[in-house]
Amino acid sequence: MDLQDDFVKRMIEEFVSIHKFLGLQLLEIKKDDVKVKVPFRAEVVGDIRSNRWHGGIITTVMDSVGGV
Repeated sequence: MDLQDDFVKRMIEEFVSIHKFLGLQLLEIKKDDVKVKVPFRAEVVGDIRSNRWHGGIITTVMDSVGGV
Protein backbone atom coordinates (compact mmCIF):
# COMPACT_ATOMS: atom_id res chain seq x y z
CA MET A 1 0.00 0.00 0.00
CA ASP A 2 1.23 3.49 -0.80
CA LEU A 3 0.67 6.71 1.15
CA GLN A 4 -2.74 7.30 -0.44
CA ASP A 5 -3.77 3.73 0.40
CA ASP A 6 -2.61 4.25 3.99
CA PHE A 7 -4.86 7.32 4.20
CA VAL A 8 -7.82 5.35 2.83
CA LYS A 9 -7.08 2.47 5.25
CA ARG A 10 -7.04 4.84 8.21
CA MET A 11 -10.25 6.56 7.13
CA ILE A 12 -12.07 3.24 6.63
CA GLU A 13 -10.87 1.60 9.83
CA GLU A 14 -10.91 4.55 12.23
CA PHE A 15 -13.50 7.07 11.05
CA VAL A 16 -16.45 4.94 9.92
CA SER A 17 -18.23 4.06 13.15
CA ILE A 18 -19.72 0.74 12.00
CA HIS A 19 -16.32 -0.39 10.70
CA LYS A 20 -14.73 0.47 14.02
CA PHE A 21 -17.48 -1.40 15.89
CA LEU A 22 -17.03 -4.46 13.68
CA GLY A 23 -13.23 -4.31 13.81
CA LEU A 24 -13.06 -4.18 10.00
CA GLN A 25 -9.46 -4.21 8.75
CA LEU A 26 -8.48 -3.20 5.24
CA LEU A 27 -5.85 -5.73 4.19
CA GLU A 28 -5.23 -4.91 0.55
CA ILE A 29 -6.24 -2.40 -2.11
CA LYS A 30 -5.60 -3.15 -5.77
CA LYS A 31 -7.29 -2.00 -8.93
CA ASP A 32 -10.65 -3.79 -8.96
CA ASP A 33 -9.79 -5.77 -5.81
CA VAL A 34 -10.17 -5.02 -2.11
CA LYS A 35 -9.57 -7.44 0.75
CA VAL A 36 -10.89 -6.90 4.24
CA LYS A 37 -10.96 -8.90 7.44
CA VAL A 38 -13.81 -8.73 9.92
CA PRO A 39 -13.41 -10.74 13.11
CA PHE A 40 -16.37 -12.68 14.47
CA ARG A 41 -18.51 -10.74 16.94
CA ALA A 42 -21.21 -12.46 18.94
CA GLU A 43 -23.11 -9.16 19.18
CA VAL A 44 -24.08 -9.35 15.50
CA VAL A 45 -25.28 -12.96 15.42
CA GLY A 46 -28.66 -13.15 13.72
CA ASP A 47 -29.27 -16.91 13.79
CA ILE A 48 -28.64 -18.18 17.30
CA ARG A 49 -29.24 -21.78 16.24
CA SER A 50 -26.21 -21.82 13.94
CA ASN A 51 -24.29 -18.89 15.48
CA ARG A 52 -24.19 -17.03 12.14
CA TRP A 53 -24.12 -13.32 11.50
CA HIS A 54 -27.22 -11.33 10.74
CA GLY A 55 -27.60 -10.81 6.99
CA GLY A 56 -27.67 -7.03 7.46
CA ILE A 57 -24.12 -7.12 8.84
CA ILE A 58 -22.92 -9.19 5.90
CA THR A 59 -24.61 -6.73 3.54
CA THR A 60 -22.96 -3.82 5.38
CA VAL A 61 -19.52 -5.36 4.92
CA MET A 62 -20.21 -6.03 1.23
CA ASP A 63 -21.42 -2.46 0.76
CA SER A 64 -18.30 -1.13 2.48
CA VAL A 65 -16.00 -3.15 0.24
CA GLY A 66 -17.92 -1.96 -2.81
CA GLY A 67 -17.54 1.62 -1.62
CA VAL A 68 -13.76 1.32 -1.46
